[in-house]
Amino acid sequence: MRTEGIGLKSVYHSAWWNVDLGGIYNIYSVNILFKNYEGYVIVEGCTKRGVYGSGCDTACPVNCRENDCHIRNGTCFACKPGWKEKTCERKCREGLYGERCSQLCSGNCKDNETCNHVTGQCDKGCTTGWKGAMCDKECVDGTFGYDCNGNCSANCLNELPCNKTTGHCEDGCNPGYTDSDCKTRCPFGHFGSACNESCNINCLRKNDILCDHIGGECLNGCEDGYIGTHCNDSCEEGYYGNKCSFDCSQNCKTCRHTDGFCTCKEGWLGYNCTTGCPPGHYGLDCKDNCSGHCINNEPCDHINGVCPSGCQDGYTGARCTNTCAEGYYGGNCSKVCFLNCRTCRHTDGQCSCVAGWMGSNCSIECDQSYGENCRYACGEHCVNQTCDRFNGSCLLGRTDGQSFQKYSEKIRLLTEELIESSKQMLLWIIGFSVALAVCVLFIIITCTITILRKTACNAKRKTEDKQPCLRSTTTAKHPVTTNIVSNYQELNTEKERNAYESILLQ
Repeated sequence: MRTEGIGLKSVYHSAWWNVDLGGIYNIYSVNILFKNYEGYVIVEGCTKRGVYGSGCDTACPVNCRENDCHIRNGTCFACKPGWKEKTCERKCREGLYGERCSQLCSGNCKDNETCNHVTGQCDKGCTTGWKGAMCDKECVDGTFGYDCNGNCSANCLNELPCNKTTGHCEDGCNPGYTDSDCKTRCPFGHFGSACNESCNINCLRKNDILCDHIGGECLNGCEDGYIGTHCNDSCEEGYYGNKCSFDCSQNCKTCRHTDGFCTCKEGWLGYNCTTGCPPGHYGLDCKDNCSGHCINNEPCDHINGVCPSGCQDGYTGARCTNTCAEGYYGGNCSKVCFLNCRTCRHTDGQCSCVAGWMGSNCSIECDQSYGENCRYACGEHCVNQTCDRFNGSCLLGRTDGQSFQKYSEKIRLLTEELIESSKQMLLWIIGFSVALAVCVLFIIITCTITILRKTACNAKRKTEDKQPCLRSTTTAKHPVTTNIVSNYQELNTEKERNAYESILLQ
């Protein structure tokens, strides 16, 4: 065939030749021979695929893609998936697979195995939480485990999905369930969130069931004395027993809500407080005794101890425990004791008389006797056996002479007391007289001195230019002279002294 000129200096630098070999062959050389434009092409190669070498008798490496290799040295033009190097004899390194080992394994193969280096699949299956041939698909919500074959518990808190690997409820459980997967009910006696609450001890136990594991309701009812879904409420006052269906006795002060056992009100005894106190007793537990003074010996009220018909003579008060006030006796203490009674029995007014009186009402004076209730006889030596009815002294004297001696002794004692009193009175009079005389003398002397001074002053005024009296100094208007003597010096004259003494002597 003929072409245009080809060369570096030609218009065309290259050209395409199409050579039809009549089939597909491995060509390792093409020789173009031409001498002129009538040239030809020599093509050398193997007539079949998968071999190489000069004799085309060596098989290409098995992992060459499409079993095709270099016709001379046998190197692979490309490797099958999962293989590498020039002759494709080495697997992809761990974690890679596929064409040119360029793809990453999912990392979710079971037991941390690497994926198949050719296909990328997990030959032994997937780890928990994953599925698919290549373990690249996560379990859907509600499933977990190997190949997602496990189903999550329906008791995860707020119906959240469990962990797709472990199946655990990571946010906890709904009330009434426990354990990591929330598939276990609360143990016996417990309920609620995390099973932290205890069933009420008043729940009735039956078939090893006490209360609901979720809400704590008592499934078998309540023990005697309690009501309510959780048996938290005791019976109302006045009721007891199963479902609080029994009435307490009206005589109970307190009634135990479980079995109806009573503490009784005043006046009652017995388990149910239906027995009244025995006669003579009353009050709480019948421990108080009646006064014993109810009229006609009637028993007192068994509740409060009151005497229903009133009191015996000499007693008052609702329970007849008070005796009459002093000076009164009889029914309702309405009678007044007699005047001369020392003591008056509050029941019938019988008296113990004061001294000098006798008789049932102490109205009779003692006769030849004396003292309380006239119990003592007058002395035998009293004249006519007559004595003072109060103290027993002989009113008319004594017949044995003891009266004169007695009165003489009294007179002597009185005389001595009178003399002693007179002495003391005399000493008082003398002392008072002396004191009075001294006071009078002092007054007289004081008055005399005052009179003499006034007389001297008057004489001085007549002889000396009316110089002021009773002064020992003068002012600037009245100069002092040596010829003038003081008033006191004038009083010291012999004449005046004699006159003064005369006055004192008088």
